[in-house]
Amino acid sequence: MSKINNILNRVKKEGSIPRNEAIATRKCAHCMDEVPEDSFRDDQFRKKYEISGRCQSCQDTAYKPVGYETRNIDVDDYDFDDADAPPLFDLDTTPPWI
Repeated sequence: MSKINNILNRVKKEGSIPRNEAIATRKCAHCMDEVPEDSFRDDQFRKKYEISGRCQSCQDTAYKPVGYETRNIDVDDYDFDDADAPPLFDLDTTPPWI
């Protein structure tokens, strides 16, 4: 695991700080903002910070699938047997991971 950590600590964008330094000082390795403990949506994102050093906002940007639109639909508002109901996902857009 130390080889992976060494690589991750060396990979950074220009002007940012190394991942291990960011985590030690509770800053984001990407945007360099302060990272309060309670700023993460849940434990999964907190663990991702411990791996990547990225704050919640930078994680949202980094891990969002590109070219794939998500929609918030309240399923109680629709009769899914109704042909006029909006689609739950866009059949014309293939997600990049497929």
